[in-house]
Amino acid sequence: MSSTTRSNKRRKTEERRPRLRLLPQVVDELAANHPDQTWISIPKTNDPTSGFNDITYQQLKNAVNTATTWLKGSLPADPDITLPYLGPTDTRYIILTVAAIKLGHNLFLISPRNDDQTQLQLLEAADCKRILCASADADYAGSLISQSDLALQPHSLLVVPDEAILLRAPPSEISYRHSFEDLRHHTALTIHTSGSSGPIPKIVRLTHGYLAHEDTLAYFPPPIPLTYALFQKVRCFHGVPLYHAGGVLFGLLKGLFQRTVWVLPPAGAQLTPELIDACLRHGQCDALQTVPTLLESMVAESCYHETLSDLKWLWFGGGPLSESAGDKLLTINISAVHGFGSTEIALLPLLSVSPASWQCHHFHESAGVRFEPAQEPDGLHELVIVKRLAGDSPFQPCFELTTASDSVRTGDLWSRHPQDPGL
Repeated sequence: MSSTTRSNKRRKTEERRPRLRLLPQVVDELAANHPDQTWISIPKTNDPTSGFNDITYQQLKNAVNTATTWLKGSLPADPDITLPYLGPTDTRYIILTVAAIKLGHNLFLISPRNDDQTQLQLLEAADCKRILCASADADYAGSLISQSDLALQPHSLLVVPDEAILLRAPPSEISYRHSFEDLRHHTALTIHTSGSSGPIPKIVRLTHGYLAHEDTLAYFPPPIPLTYALFQKVRCFHGVPLYHAGGVLFGLLKGLFQRTVWVLPPAGAQLTPELIDACLRHGQCDALQTVPTLLESMVAESCYHETLSDLKWLWFGGGPLSESAGDKLLTINISAVHGFGSTEIALLPLLSVSPASWQCHHFHESAGVRFEPAQEPDGLHELVIVKRLAGDSPFQPCFELTTASDSVRTGDLWSRHPQDPGL
């Protein structure tokens, strides 16, 4: 091989190598390169039929920097503070996440659906010294503080600025000069599991390396996974809470790294088929991402079928969809995708399957998925993630959280497709 050929081959390899970025860097780049493009869309009122306001990347940057300034003036100079946040499902979950990172802290997304005892256990386990909350949740947050040792801390309760104030913030600049490699293994964001992993939810500290793996999806070897291809240049209804792991994986990461335009429901509203239908129509959505229970309810009512049939695709996950509902769904819209992921392993990259196999999953080989026979019940297999390369683990964010092992056992049991061993 000539030196010129080797040089060209090395250059092409370097061009295809992901440039892993930190979230504040992504926000600044989006505002610099696409200031007037839509980042996210929010309802004008609690009634989605009143229409939606599109929020730009420049508005996001302004809001992040304003929130960063507010946080800096409200917190002690201590490093690496875990900041639990309680509030309605609005853009502040994303804005405060990035603002906390800019100050070297991490936001802790705790579900308001937890009972008080669970909340107190989570706050203690995460060594929280104060609570951030929206004004609407101040009484609830105050009651938690009164039941905990947080009451002994000065300024334990910090009420964050209203969403409208942040989104109308004037331009400002706050430099962020950290490198990805310096912060790769530092906590960027803290969340917790749903509680299925034990008597109380498990705290999971997501590192900058875990989050930045969303940057690698464009560099997967062919075929390109659906977890990347579907989310490009699409306006999609966001059907899970932003404090949930799905809110991080979709609303935060795909909204920034993949520039998916998420259409949010009214903050604090209970999701119903009727509300989702109104958001899809009046939010001018191309696609839908939601949980199976709500999708089943929409499939069961013919009044929602026209809206579903007009979508480019539908994504559901977080639980099973009944066979009868799934079969009926495919008669309404054949582009329905059954996703799979969890807090620890993120969204596993998927490849397409035939409509007849919609209940099955075909994982991209770069995910490192392996199915090992379970001891019981007979015929089932446990999904195991195996590290594909020594050292760095491209395309496998779970190994950013578990550096001491070359495999991650999920505990999830699967059965093979009767005809296709690849599913």
